[in-house]
Amino acid sequence: FVATAGSAYVQLEEVPATAWWGSLVVGLPTVGVLLANNIRDLWTDAHRHWVEAMPVVRD
Repeated sequence: FVATAGSAYVQLEEVPATAWWGSLVVGLPTVGVLLANNIRDLWTDAHRHWVEAMPVVRD
């Protein structure tokens, strides 16, 4: 939403309704796909034992 409306504002110094509708047409399906992907991974992520290691760099 921000990229489309922001680009319209920079170019036109206003945000017309067509810019908002255009951002919704592209943005909402994208958000839906990302949400579905994250929901799919919830169980796997909850049952994984995460081990995070910080690499040590010495001179």
